[in-house]
Parts: sequence; C-alpha cells; structure tokens
Amino acid sequence: MNLRTLNLNLLKTLSVLLQTRSVTLASQALFLTQPAVSTALKQLRELFNDALLVKGDDGLLTLTHKAKIIKPKLDQILKQTENLVGFTPELIQPEKLDETFRIGMQHHVSAVLFPALYKKINSVAPHVKIKQSIVSDISEMSSKELHQYDFIIGTFPETPNNYTREAFFTDHFVCLSGVKKLNRQKMISISDLNNYEHVILSYMNNYTKTLNDSMLVSNDIHRKYKMICDDPFMAAQLASEQQLLLIATKTRADFFKKIFGLKVFDLPFESPGINNNIFYKKMDKDDPGKLWFKFILLQVIS
Repeated sequence: MNLRTLNLNLLKTLSVLLQTRSVTLASQALFLTQPAVSTALKQLRELFNDALLVKGDDGLLTLTHKAKIIKPKLDQILKQTENLVGFTPELIQPEKLDETFRIGMQHHVSAVLFPALYKKINSVAPHVKIKQSIVSDISEMSSKELHQYDFIIGTFPETPNNYTREAFFTDHFVCLSGVKKLNRQKMISISDLNNYEHVILSYMNNYTKTLNDSMLVSNDIHRKYKMICDDPFMAAQLASEQQLLLIATKTRADFFKKIFGLKVFDLPFESPGINNNIFYKKMDKDDPGKLWFKFILLQVIS
C-alpha cells in the first residue's frame, strides 16, 4: 500500500459503507452519487485486496472478516485525525501550564497509558500534574462522582449525561499462561482453556460482568478457577507462580509477559475488538487546556 497516494476521503467513504452496508444509503449520507460511491468501493477493494462488502441475506451488504477487523480501527483513526486537524497546539504553552488533570480509567487502560503519558508530560509540560483513579462501572456513579473527572477512559457502553464520547484505541483479548507443559505448544485450544485452571481478573463483585466472560461462554469456554482478584499484578503473579491461565487484553499481556515470564497465546477463535473510548464534559469542549491534554492523550496512544 502506497500511503503517499492514499486519499483520506476514501477512508471516510469506507467508514460510511461499513456503517450503512449499502451503496445507496452511503451515497445519501455522503451527498455523493451512487456511481461515485461504487467507484470508491472498487478502489477500496483494490487497496485492501479484499471484497470488504458482499451480498447478504437481509437485503444489505455483509462485512467480510477483514472488514470486521478494519471497522473499529478505521473509526478510531478517523476520529483521531479529526481531533489532530481541528486542534491548534500553539494555543497552549505547555512548558508554562500549571494544571492538575483528573482521569478515571479502567484497569486495563492504565497499564497501557500511564507509563507513556508520564514520559510525555514530563518532557513537554513539567508543571502539569495528573491524578488518576480506577473506575470500573460509570453506570453506578452519581453525577457528582462523575463530575470530578476531566476525562474518563474505558469500554463503558453508555455515555453519561453532559459528556461527549470519542474513540480512543482498540484492543483484543489473549491468554497468558504460566502452565509449563502447555507452554511447549505453539497454540492453545478450547479444550486447554477448559481443562487448565484459571485465575480470574475481575473489577466488579460479579465476575460474569467482566469484559471477557460472555465472550468466552459464547465460545463454549467455562473456566475452572479458585481465585478471583481485582489486582492485575496479583493475577499475573498467581498465573506465573501457580501455573494458571489468565485472560487479559493484548497490550496488558505484553506488559505482564516481560515482568512474569508468562507465555502469550492467541485465543482459538476470533476475539472481538475492545473499543476503548475517552469521555469528557461537554462544557470543556472549548477549554484550551483540556483540548491540549486530550491532544496529548491521543498522541501517546497512537
């Protein structure tokens, strides 16, 4: 793929096509003619070397396997591009900025974001401070509790009142293994996942509400376990020392692999993308300091 010849308008067209699953509906949404959208789809198929959209049974087009993988990543890229184009960093002098930004985030986000964020902030805005808290379920938080955060980051399905949601980054699940016998294999099977004991990482009282349990059950996986804990480091340590399995996000798994010497296996089925979003107050949408910090967050995770 030659990125120098890539027209970003094609990606916008692809995003709308994947959303509407119809050349007709996409042309209406984009204010383009149907032949123009059909031509764009032909170019996109050549670009990605994939059909992307094929005839379906419900009268609409069906996404191919590759298109399903592309869609969440494409939405994230387009949103971040809009943010980068629409923000002028010169509005802020970060070396003189003296503010404290409060972030609420889920556990799996913190390990990915915080080390890189500290390094970035320390280099460009030495007087800025960050106060981070772990947030598990925003649906159970009051408006007063939510209001204390400048930004909330995670996989939360609902958008709180008076907050705006934007795509942040996409992740997926893998299996970390401390089982020495199993680690001699190249791949892990559904039978392995059912036969070997797990440590379950849960951020809520009811572990069936965790990010991954419904996905595992739908693929006929019912974990054997004795331990459920809400501390990711403790879960990874247990997996290593007691030869257990641990389902975790890929970015976090790569981090734990280095520390605890665990092996990372891809799951034996298609793991759906985990779309992490960033939430911020609508009243802050024109605040230069908040805009600058969101710009930094997008830079760090890109």
